[in-house]
Amino acid sequence: MAKIGFIGASGLMGHGMAKNLLAKGHALELAMHRNRERVADLLAAGATEAKSAAELAKTSEIVFLCVTGSPQVEAAVLGDNGLLAGASKGLLIVDCSTSEPDSTARLRGPPPAPPPGPPHRAAGPRQEVRAVARRSAGTAQRREARAALRSRR
Repeated sequence: MAKIGFIGASGLMGHGMAKNLLAKGHALELAMHRNRERVADLLAAGATEAKSAAELAKTSEIVFLCVTGSPQVEAAVLGDNGLLAGASKGLLIVDCSTSEPDSTARLRGPPPAPPPGPPHRAAGPRQEVRAVARRSAGTAQRREARAALRSRR
């Protein structure tokens, strides 16, 4: 099973998603919210706690974001202690937030231009992290995220 991180499990939608992941047997780590009462049942069911989004990224293969909107998504990904600060090669970020399409596109960034020479992989965490577009981006991205989750089991 994949090691899954979750940011936003204290909200109604995020809590339900995190609860279902735990029920299916996934190892789940939560970036903690100041209101711990809302995630107490998830911790009691086996979820663990990360001290920051960067720590969560270091220990997860997939991180789900389910926060209020674009400013919160950008802070969780780009902040000083955000996901990119701890991202390892191949980290899959699934944003389920209600975000602005332009913000999601900026986070994804333009595809890097390959340097001359033989084919290679781009270096650096920004190129290694795949941002999967929010649920409003269409079914192809949702299918891709589900397939990635299934393949990591």
